Parts: sequence; C-alpha cells; structure tokens
Amino acid sequence: MNKIHTILLIGIIFTNLLSSQNKVHVSNIEQRNVDGRTVIFTEGKKMNGIVYENYTQKKLKYNVIDGKKNGLYELYYENGQLKRKAFFKNDKYEGPFEQYWDNGQLEIKTSFKNSKYDGPIEVYFRNGKLEGKGFYNLGKYEGVIEKYYENGQLWVKSNYIDGKKQGVLHRYYPNGDLKGISNYENDELNGEYLTYYQEGILYIKANYKTGKKEGLLEMFFENGKLKRKGIYKNGLEDGPYEEYSEIGELKRKGVFDKGIRLN
Repeated sequence: MNKIHTILLIGIIFTNLLSSQNKVHVSNIEQRNVDGRTVIFTEGKKMNGIVYENYTQKKLKYNVIDGKKNGLYELYYENGQLKRKAFFKNDKYEGPFEQYWDNGQLEIKTSFKNSKYDGPIEVYFRNGKLEGKGFYNLGKYEGVIEKYYENGQLWVKSNYIDGKKQGVLHRYYPNGDLKGISNYENDELNGEYLTYYQEGILYIKANYKTGKKEGLLEMFFENGKLKRKGIYKNGLEDGPYEEYSEIGELKRKGVFDKGIRLN
C-alpha cells in the first residue's frame, strides 16, 4: 500500500471514530454526587461522549470522559453568537477562558487553574472598551488592578498582595481629575485618607487605623475654607468639634463623647 493510500485510510478511520462518538442531549443526562464530586451519567452509566443542547441553533456543547467534563466547553446565545468558550479537566475549569456579549464583543478574557482564576484578566464593556484589568494567583488578586469608566478614563488603581488591598489606592473622576487617595493595609483603610472636589480642591482629610477613623478629620468648602473639624477615636467622634460658614465664620462648636454629641 503506498503512502497516499495509507494517509487516506487513516483519515477515514478517524472520521468514523468522530461520527460514532456518543452524543447525548442535555435532557438525557443525570448529574449525581459521587464522593462529593459531580459525575455525569446517561442510561445508568458514567458517560463518555458529547453533551449538547440547541435552540433553533447551537446552544451548548461539551465533552464528557468517565462522567466528568473534559476538554472544550462552548455555550451560545439564542442568536447563535458564542457566549462562553472554556476548557475543563476532570470537571474543573482549566486553561483559557473567554466570555462574550451577545453582540460578539469580548466581555472577559482570563484563564483558570483548578477552577480558580489564575493569570491575567481583562474585562470589557459591551461597546468593546476596557472595563478592568489585573492579575490573579489561584483565585486571589495579585499586583496592580485597574478599573475604567466607559469613556476610557481610569476610575480606580489599586495594589493587591495575596488577595488583599495593600498600599495606595487612587480614585478618579470621569474627566480624569483625581477624586481621592487612600491607604490600605491587609484590606483595611490605614493611614491618610484624602478626597477632592472635581476642581482639585481638598474636600476631606482624615486618618484611618485598621479600617476606622482615627484622629483629626477636616472637611472643606469648594472655596477651600474649612467647613468642619473634629476628633475620632476608634471610629467614633470623640472630643471637641467646630463648624464654619463658607466665609470662615464659626457657626457651632461643641463636644462629642464616643459618638454622642453632648452640646
């Protein structure tokens, strides 16, 4: 037998194997809990083959080996547009993952390891503009995370270590002006906290300790003049406070005791 005939024979055999592979509609499968894991059965036996479901067009398709999802998984919208493309290994997400809007625009692009987000992630608005990007390490944020407004301007930029906010977090207005700066330690506000009016004028200046206000807190009018100041202890206003008018006149002063105003 010559080389061409051999190649043709192999192709015919492979095609026959594919066509004979067991295809089962999703309505004819049974998912059972076996030793704490979901196993797919059909006709009382662990399934090997392809599970599918259709609208008038393709809706769902994935492969099952020994009762568990393995390999390519595809899910579709009613309009026939691909909604999700992923891969499974022993019934767990493993490898590249893509999800789409019903207009065909990419919504999420990332990857999985043992059913946990792992690696770079990008999230997009329906119009195709970037909504956020970052990095996962086995299901936990790691490194710089950025989120955007739909107009493309940066909204929030923060840093994570082992899934917790650490260090400086910046927030911005839709026009790009700085909205606030805060500091985090182990996912809690810790240190100086600043917020600004859109024109760049300081609005609030405060301090936090383990997620609670601590020390002097000052608020300002848009003209830059002091509006209010008070003292916080363990998250509660505690001590003297003063309130001012926009022209700088003292309007009220008094004392708080553990969050209760005394006068």
